[in-house]
Amino acid sequence: MIREPRLAFVLVVLALAAGLPVPAEGCDSTSCMMMTRGQNGALGQGAWRVDLSFRHTQQDALRSGGEATDTVLRPKVDFVRQRIIPGYHGERGGHEQFVQLDVSYGLSSRVTVLASAPLVAHRSYDVVHSQFEHIYNTTSFGDVVVGARYALDRTSRTVAGLSFKLPTGRSRLVSPFDGDIHDPMLQPGSGSADLVASVQTSRRALSVDWSFSGSYQANTTNGLEYRWGNDAIASVGASRALGAGLSGSLQVKAFHKQRSVFRDEVVPATGGRIVYVTPGLRWTRGGTALYGFVQVPAYRYVNEAQLSPRVGVLVGVARTFRP
Repeated sequence: MIREPRLAFVLVVLALAAGLPVPAEGCDSTSCMMMTRGQNGALGQGAWRVDLSFRHTQQDALRSGGEATDTVLRPKVDFVRQRIIPGYHGERGGHEQFVQLDVSYGLSSRVTVLASAPLVAHRSYDVVHSQFEHIYNTTSFGDVVVGARYALDRTSRTVAGLSFKLPTGRSRLVSPFDGDIHDPMLQPGSGSADLVASVQTSRRALSVDWSFSGSYQANTTNGLEYRWGNDAIASVGASRALGAGLSGSLQVKAFHKQRSVFRDEVVPATGGRIVYVTPGLRWTRGGTALYGFVQVPAYRYVNEAQLSPRVGVLVGVARTFRP
């Protein structure tokens, strides 16, 4: 069995050796943790960028710790009675889909402001209660992110960002099974106002564009006294032109999510670690870009037993308008 640090190191080396652009300009995370939204460097004064993307993530890999399992039992967070009921329901699989709009504007040569909105946040899961099986579907507008990026050097190669995630998505949808509030993981929004800090840098060497980025999301407690675990992401990628406006990319991203907490009590079967490998293609002509990425988990470790992503697909179109 390969240890996590060694596996992550091997994957990073493979990504760098491949010499292929990092998918930094589209939503590139799963399970509604859209922490790197809109992070595509400084635009320049007076420039606009509009990005519309669609993401589908298949959440049907049943895991217990770092191994596959046949059964996933998750707790019920009983918001009405203010308690956690362990092993309340089983989960067999599901998927998540997002339609997302990102808009950025260059206030100056170094400062870019941004807004990111999940126009549609859809989740569908196969849940089992004793002998009863249900397909739960939730669809709504998601949580909006607003913030700014600042280029730390005149070349805009290193950019720091600070954003706020606003509780604009619905977070109290009711389950048709028992009439109580749905599991937080089924809600379109988190119900909390959260802070996201990020930094990214890029370099060019040996005809290859290299990119390194990291972000951290600090979550607050929502009105139901539930707090999602904080999130950390680190990624490395490389890109190379393939000709005729086409470029290929490969990114390796490590994602760590802490456990969630309800009324100062740790929620079982929450939190974990995932390492993704993401190949992609981008076609650019003038100020328009079409892109597509496939996000494949190379390493997965979850606390207790949970569903985890099997594969994710991201496609989108972006347009930059310059003065």
